[in-house]
Amino acid sequence: ASTLLYLKAAGPVIRVFDASANRLLRRLGIEPLEELHHGATLEELGHLIGDSHERGQLPHATAELLDHALGFSERTLAEVMVPRVDVASVRASEPASEVVGLISTYGHSHYLVIGDRVDDIVGVVGVRELMRVAPERVTRRTAGALARRPLLLPDTLPLPGAVEQMQAADEEFAVVLDEYGGLAGIVTLEDIAEELVGEIADESDLVVEWAVRDGGGWLLDAGRRVDEVAQATGVPLPEDDAFETVAGLVIDRAGRFPQAGDVIEVDLGEGAVARLEVLSLDRRVPARIRLATATATAAAGAGARVSAPAQRGAEAPAAGEPVRERMIPAPEARAGAREQQVREREGQPS
Repeated sequence: ASTLLYLKAAGPVIRVFDASANRLLRRLGIEPLEELHHGATLEELGHLIGDSHERGQLPHATAELLDHALGFSERTLAEVMVPRVDVASVRASEPASEVVGLISTYGHSHYLVIGDRVDDIVGVVGVRELMRVAPERVTRRTAGALARRPLLLPDTLPLPGAVEQMQAADEEFAVVLDEYGGLAGIVTLEDIAEELVGEIADESDLVVEWAVRDGGGWLLDAGRRVDEVAQATGVPLPEDDAFETVAGLVIDRAGRFPQAGDVIEVDLGEGAVARLEVLSLDRRVPARIRLATATATAAAGAGARVSAPAQRGAEAPAAGEPVRERMIPAPEARAGAREQQVREREGQPS
């Protein structure tokens, strides 16, 4: 219910942004810094919000809400869903009491019910279904028998369309499928609402800080989107279609699955670099990282630098403990080196 209230409160903001930009700003009590032509772009509106905030004409909370609203219609379910690897599920043949265990462990109110394979989606089961069964019968009923029909949505669906379909189906939980019909992830109305208003505290949520200050850097959940981390930390990490999360950025720049203790240096431009140290892994993918910024070194221009423990699979070094470093040049640098080696073997001048 609280999620629906958030969506109803934020909905008018989205509709207003579809109208004239100047009328929107004046309705909020803000005099536009400059007149916009009809049909202002999202980028122009973003600049207006930022300038008004910097001049003290717009409170921080309002500026943040409007900034989120600007990009809301362009985001898809693939960007906000809980990915497949993080989805907690129960097999249809298992007793319904297994769902009680999942609720105790994860604290969520809905869980995916699957068949023999994770892509064999049977339905959804949760607190609502369990409450309809007498406690003494929970162990005798299967999760599949209690499951309700799932709402299936494509991962390419824009968020406004997803909200419409979920509200029409009176459903707060949806299963997200990829283009092949396989499970891509799950999404709730709360996940979508948080794209507008930020994190929503829920009494059933397990409170976990995903970004924590650590001296001159940040301890981060590597599964967070790059744009989320950039907004939370102020570090302008590069975005790319090849990845969505910070873990994806690290893997992309390293060119392999990293080890605990690896350090990736990413050029931020204007003489600055971001250092991303892999603290822990989950299924070979970075789970926790430490992010810090530093002045660019001469080596940073050659590509991503990786510092790693001397032995493969070793734990991250303790604070102050030296590590062996090696350079992993960018792909173009590696290609250039191979061409140089060929010329040398053939006796051609470089």
